[in-house]
Amino acid sequence: MGVCYHSITISLCLMIIILSLNWYLPPLKATKPNPVDLPRERLLVSHRGGVYYYPENTIEAMKDSYEQFNVDMIETDIQMTADNNFIILHDDFLDRTTNGRGNASYYTLNKIQQLDAGYRYSPDGKTFPFRGKGLKVPSLQNVYDSFVNSGLKFSIEIKNEDPKVVDILVQRLRTMPKAKEFICFSSGWHNVIKRFRLLTNNTFCTVASEHEVIQLMVSVNLGIPRLYYHFFPLKAHIIQAPFTSVGGVNFNDKKFQVIAKELGVKLVLFTINNGYDIANCLSNGCQGVMTDRPDIAVRVMELMGLRKSFKESYQKFDKEVETTSWDCTAFSCLVIDTLIGVLPAQVTFFIIIFFFVFLILSFLNIIKWICCRTTKRKVD
Repeated sequence: MGVCYHSITISLCLMIIILSLNWYLPPLKATKPNPVDLPRERLLVSHRGGVYYYPENTIEAMKDSYEQFNVDMIETDIQMTADNNFIILHDDFLDRTTNGRGNASYYTLNKIQQLDAGYRYSPDGKTFPFRGKGLKVPSLQNVYDSFVNSGLKFSIEIKNEDPKVVDILVQRLRTMPKAKEFICFSSGWHNVIKRFRLLTNNTFCTVASEHEVIQLMVSVNLGIPRLYYHFFPLKAHIIQAPFTSVGGVNFNDKKFQVIAKELGVKLVLFTINNGYDIANCLSNGCQGVMTDRPDIAVRVMELMGLRKSFKESYQKFDKEVETTSWDCTAFSCLVIDTLIGVLPAQVTFFIIIFFFVFLILSFLNIIKWICCRTTKRKVD
């Protein structure tokens, strides 16, 4: 009983001290200024190169997103081939988007670029308008050559889990001198992005890993983000987070926007595909919207006075796509996401502090009991 009482008292005192420090200490960022210039306050990011009107992750889709809807950034993915080249592909396997089969890493770049990247695309599940039209799986070099002087920015996710892939990627980037001016790199695997930052000496723009998004989620929901980032400065230039996580954490909450602005980074929420959610996000102050439907997003932005030009040429699909949520990769992420989505922040914070204080006091009591027993035996 005494241990519980003292644990509660100490936990409350610690909670007050920690929250006071959070109010007093400023958050810090451990990176140089973002080398990728992002002049607009609200970013419009096209997911997977532009997945709705053209086959995803093709040069044609990227050009369409930029030329028709004036997106600020293209989000896309890279996989490494058997001959150590990098292709623009979301999945490990070729089956879903091309007429090929098997793991992309088993094929050379030349073999992959003989495939039809428009083969599986169907707007209605019945017709395949891009089959045989010459669309190819682009390489990273193709993207660089096509957009290096366009003004369009890129967020490229390294899909491979092996950090050694980063060594080869960094070597390739040395042949692309302007890459750091318009490409940000990300990875769901923290070890991968950590190695990328190390090898490039933090000279490239990087996006927060899943591990770093969890740190943001936990620190904000516990009410101590300023304190956390004071002692553990953020190493990313951009944070990409779900509009709503699977566990129910609302990243559209203004408290996330506030800490992002204090850190001087863009908080881009994904993947928001219907007009209501896009308007909700923007009206709440989010700094970026990632979407499969840039046509809907740019219309909303125009109505809100955030964009001026929208071409009405794309009205062939009028249904909105469901906004997708975030599914954690790591088990620890899933557990934390679920807990924070269920329990109030203050309750979670107190439980965590109480748990550790209770363990420490219990351990000290056990040591004290052992010492007392030993002393008593010597006296007897």
